[in-house]
This record gives sequence, structure tokens and C-alpha cells, in this order.
Amino acid sequence: QPRSGRAELKAGEGRVVHPELFPEPLPVASAALTVAGDRASGRLEVERLALDLGGPTVEGSARATVARPDTPDARLSVEAAVTARQVPADELPRLWPLGLGKNAREWVTTNLSHGIVPEATAAVAATGPLADLSAIDLTHFQAGIQAEDMTVDYFHPLPKVTGLAAEVSTDGKTFTIHTKGGRIDDVQLGDGTIVIGGLDTGKETMDIRVPVRGPVRTILTVLDSPPLGYPTRLDLDPKRTQGQADAQLHFQFPLLVDLKVEQLNLDVAAKLRGVGVEKVAAGLTATEGDLTLALDMNAMTVKGNTKLDGIPVAIDWKEQFTSTAKGPRTRIAVKGDVDAQDLRSHGIDLGEHVEGPMGADVLFTVDQRRRFGLTAGLNLEKTHLRIDELGWEKKPGVPGTGKLALEFQKDRVTRITGLSVEAGGLRAQAVVDLAPQTMAVTKVAVSQLAVGQTDLKADVTVHNGGKNGYSGTITGQSLDARVLAGKADPPSGKKPGPDDEKPLPLDFDLRLNRVVFGDGRHLSDVAGRMKRDSLSWTNLDVKARAGRDGTVSLRYLPGAQGFHDVTIAASDAGETFRALDINDRVQGGALSITGRTVEPRADAAIEGRMELKDYALVDPPVLARILNAISPSGFAELMGGGKGIRFGRAVGEYRKDGRLLTVKDLRTSGSALGLTLAGEVDIETDTANLRGTIVPIYGLNRLIGQIPLLGDALSGGEGQGIFSATWHVRGPLADPDVTVNPLAMLAPGFLRNLFFLGDGKEAPSPGTFEK
Repeated sequence: QPRSGRAELKAGEGRVVHPELFPEPLPVASAALTVAGDRASGRLEVERLALDLGGPTVEGSARATVARPDTPDARLSVEAAVTARQVPADELPRLWPLGLGKNAREWVTTNLSHGIVPEATAAVAATGPLADLSAIDLTHFQAGIQAEDMTVDYFHPLPKVTGLAAEVSTDGKTFTIHTKGGRIDDVQLGDGTIVIGGLDTGKETMDIRVPVRGPVRTILTVLDSPPLGYPTRLDLDPKRTQGQADAQLHFQFPLLVDLKVEQLNLDVAAKLRGVGVEKVAAGLTATEGDLTLALDMNAMTVKGNTKLDGIPVAIDWKEQFTSTAKGPRTRIAVKGDVDAQDLRSHGIDLGEHVEGPMGADVLFTVDQRRRFGLTAGLNLEKTHLRIDELGWEKKPGVPGTGKLALEFQKDRVTRITGLSVEAGGLRAQAVVDLAPQTMAVTKVAVSQLAVGQTDLKADVTVHNGGKNGYSGTITGQSLDARVLAGKADPPSGKKPGPDDEKPLPLDFDLRLNRVVFGDGRHLSDVAGRMKRDSLSWTNLDVKARAGRDGTVSLRYLPGAQGFHDVTIAASDAGETFRALDINDRVQGGALSITGRTVEPRADAAIEGRMELKDYALVDPPVLARILNAISPSGFAELMGGGKGIRFGRAVGEYRKDGRLLTVKDLRTSGSALGLTLAGEVDIETDTANLRGTIVPIYGLNRLIGQIPLLGDALSGGEGQGIFSATWHVRGPLADPDVTVNPLAMLAPGFLRNLFFLGDGKEAPSPGTFEK
């Protein structure tokens, strides 16, 4: 028997046929084998194995030794190493022996393609009894692959990675790929790792960790691929996004043919820059986002700063993907300052009531049953707030807060609840109902509106978004009506209801304990109805108390044939005028004003009759100036002392046409004075052009007139006066120009037909008034 030997074999073109190692015959361009053995040392060695596979080459070596040969305990040890070079990745399924690293071979040959393997190495060691080769154990296995420009299908059906460089190593238990570079579309990959574990247990697992950098749109498209579908779950279309991201992707899952979504673990940590999303929420577009993202299979968190339709905000978005999670499915907290002008650009026009910035702290939620909710807290310290109608204003710098909550029907806002404002002495609470389809305001229930001398409640129905007006009820303790009545200037300086704007239709029932017209001046127990169309008031029926016992009522109601009738009555005119802050010069008196429109429509001119009985005038400044012009010494005494001049009756006719009030044949007399008046008053500007005749000491003139024959000759008969003067008042009522004709002072009574009191005339019919 030979004791040792060495052999060299060379072969030309051929093929290797070994179905147990290669799935198909393996063409060989050339082969070389050098083998040596030594019986004494129990060694057999393959010094060199070289195969030229027509491009790829394979070189290897092996050594087998037998310890304690020729004994029953003889043991065999085998070591082998092989190196393959310039192997195309697409050739790996044909060249990788079937029994060598079975699980690693399956994953590599299935998921790696294209590119080239410059070098692949493998080293094995085994030992066992020589008598039973099936009992030989693998004691060492180590393989490595260097790859260039590879395509990796790391998680099907997600997009493949292309242009990847990798270093692969395996010990038979784990298969590790260290990646360098690569891309998914226009997303660049950094240095990552892919680890296949459990190769020795039959329960293989995949762990992929890779950094990526690129467009947010592409990364979201990848994450939207099945079975992930994250953007779809968030109703987010990747095509509507922009910006750049630096992210760390981590996939972990078992290597199963029928992998289920719940068996997949995914972690994403990303920094997002310049992020933009069209119509991200409530129709708002996000831009210039600088955000962080944390995502796994159970939840997502997005934090950072962005702009919503140009408004800078801080955002904290938490999304839960499991139905068993506690709390809301979606929770988005947004903080920022919004300007009133920003709200106007989004169709929320608060008019001149709100100006400047306001801090907003908004929380939007979606529960597990997909029910929406929104709450907001408002910081109004920097906001300029104003309600001209109530004479209220809060300037910037004065603290103020607000709250609101939204109710939804599906995804549409149907109600604003918990709406409250507390700022600058104002306290308000309200609930607002919205139309489901258009989100236009349909109802407003004000449970509290308190500021200054206003404290009321209101239930308001809004017709056609306010275009067709408002109706409802106003109740409560008090209403400060000074601005509404023109008794005070609004904070803006602009009077409500300009002439060039059509009035909005209104229809309100009133029940107020007090309506304030000035300091210490108010009507009590005000109740009634006020209604107007887009042209004028059409229905007024209001009653109230003035002073302690005085009553006042106003009625303007449709009558026969479309005409409107007016009736104004006050049991104590003095108290009524004082309560309305008209003047303090009248004491007592029963006032009655009646009239009717001259045409059968509500906005037509009104003509009628007025009468005031048993009243007194106290220190009237214009009358005092007239009397002073007549006799500074005599008639000043008449006006002195604050006792007032008493009159038995005043009767006259009037015509009100818009802002112009025309008075005709107004006559009044008392024991000390007689007076006639006619002319015009501009109600809006409080200016007048009035003229008339005054007969002081009327009781003396009347006494002279009672002398038979001579009295009639001197006084001109009943109702005439021999002491008289004509007067003319022009300009602002607060300080008019007063002129008196002294030539009329001593004219005989029969030259002047001045007085005719007690005529008993009724209100004229429509159209009979003549200036």
C-alpha cells in the first residue's frame, strides 16, 4: 500500500453534473486540482482547486486528518475554504451549492439581483467519528460576500433598493449584510445593516436597520406600500407633500411565506425639513415644517413647528393605530398666534369686533368610533376687541381669555359649544349651531352677556347666514342702550347703522328689567316686540315704566289698507324724557302722540297730532334767552328760582319724513306764558329751524281780554294777546342762534292771530298735513 502521494489534475472545457449540489449542470471552462496525502499522519489535503466558470472563478482548499487511525475511536476532522470572484449576482442561484448555508442561500439568491460580487469566501470545519460519517458535526462555518451595484428586495412588496454596495457575513447562525449607499427612487440610503437570525433553529427572523435621506413624498410613498399603508390610514396623499427627510428605518419580522401584518414590527425616527402638505386638516395647507417623527406599528408622533396657511404654529400630533389603545385615536395639539386678518382670509370675518393677534391653543381629537372633537383656548391679551353697540372696548395689553369647543356630524362642524370670553370687564357665554352642509351659523344661544350696565341673555335665529336678518328673544337684567340711542359715541367713533347700508331685517321679543340711556337714566320693565325689514321698522309694540309710577308705550302697527298707525303715550312725560336722556326741563305731563303713514307702506312719512297736558318747564335755556331778549329784568324773575313755568296744555301737528321732523301750529299756554311754534328739526344732527310767537304773562292778557268791548278791541278777542313778540331759533339745539322781534312786543292783539287753544282737533287723516 502507498504510504504517501501527491497528484495534479488539469481539465479543459466541460461541465459539472451533481444535482445534489447544483440545480443544473455547471459549465466549466477549465479546472485544476492538486491533492496530497500521507498515511502515517492520517492527512489528506486538497492543496488547490481552481475552476474557471467562463468569467467567474472559484478557488479552494481543504484538509482532512484522522486522529488515532486504525482504532475504533478514530476521529475525522475536515477543514475547507473556498473563494469565488467576479460572480454576477444573477448567477448566484446557479453557482451557490444547494447544501451550503441553506437558509442564507435561499434569502440571498431570492432577494439579491443585478450587480456583481467581486469576491465571496467560505470556510468550514467539521469533526466526528470516522466510523460514522453521518455523525460528523459542523464546528465552524464562516462566509463572506462583497457586493457592488446590487438590487435588494429587502421587504416585498416595498420598492427595491438599487445601486447598493454590501459586505455580507454569516456563521451559519446569523446572516449579516452591512450596506453602503444605494437608493430607493430618489431616496439615498446610508450605511445600514440587514441581519437574518435563527438560521440554526429553523425560525429565521429579519432585522433591517437603514438610514435614508430624500424627499418626504418618496418616503411616504414607500410607507404607503402594502402591507404598511400608513399615509392611507391618515387620509394623507403622498403626492400632496413636499420637503426633505433624514430618517432611520427599522424593520423586524419572521421570515415566513404567509407573513401577516401583525407579525411585522416597524420603527421610523425622522427629522423633516421644509415639509409641506396640501389640505392637511380643515382645508389648511401646511408649509415650512421643521418636524420630528416617531412611527411604529402601534402609534405615530409628529412634533415641531410649521405654518398652517401661513400662520406659524407649534404642533404635537399623536396617532394610535390599534383599536385596543386607550384614549383617542387621533390627538393633534396646535399652538400659535393667529391674526384677525388671517381669519378673514379663511372666510371667518369678525368685522371690526376683533383686530390684531390672538393666541390659540387648539386640541383636535378623533376617538376609536371616528367621532371628531375640538377644543380651543384663546389668549386675548394682544387682541383689540370692540362691541360698538354696547360701548365696550378692550385694548391690546389688557388681559383676556376665551374658550370654545366644536361638535361634529361625521367630519363637519355642526355646533360650537362652551364658547366663552372674559376680557376687559366683559363676560360672555354662548352656543352656536351651524348648518351641516354649509357650516353657516343658524342659531346663537347667548346664556350670558355682561359688561358695564348690560347683563342679558339672547336666543337668536340667523336667517340665510345673516343675509335675511335675525330673529329671537332678548331677556335679562339690563341693556346699556346709550350708543344704540345715539346718547354716547361708540369706541370706534363710527355711529352704528350708516345711511349707505341697508338695515338688516330684525324680529325680536324683548323682556328686560332695565334699559339704560344715561347715568341714572333708564326705563324699567321693558317688554314688547320690535320688527323691521330691509327698509324700515314694520312692527313696534313696546311698554315700559319711567320713574316710580310713570308708564310709557310705543306702538307702530299695520292698520287698514296697508297704512301704519303710530301711538305713543306717557303718563309722566317729564320722567319719560329724563329716563330717555332727552332733557330734564319737563316736569310731569301726560303725553299723547298719534299718527299714520301718508302712504300704504311702513317706510312712508308719518303725519299726526301731539298733545301734552299739565306740565311744567324748568329753566329751559332757549326760552330763557327769548324772554331775556324781551325784558331782562321782568322776565328773568319769571324764570328764576327753578320753580318752572306751568302749562295747561300743548297741542300741535307734525310730520316725520326720514330724519326730518316738521312741526305745525304747536300752541301752548299757562298762567304765565303763551307760545306758538312751527318749523323743522333734523333728528340725526340735532339741528333746528323753528319760529313762533311768545306772549308773556298770559294770565294778564287774558284778564284784559275779558273786559267787555274794550277787551276785545285791545286783545283782538279770545285767544289773542296785546303783549307779544316773534322769535326765531336756528342751529344746533344745544346752542342755537336766537333772535327776537321787539317791534311785535306792544302790537295790538287783533293784529296777530296767535293762539287758539282748546280747539279739540283730532289727528289729521293721511295726506292732509301742509307745511
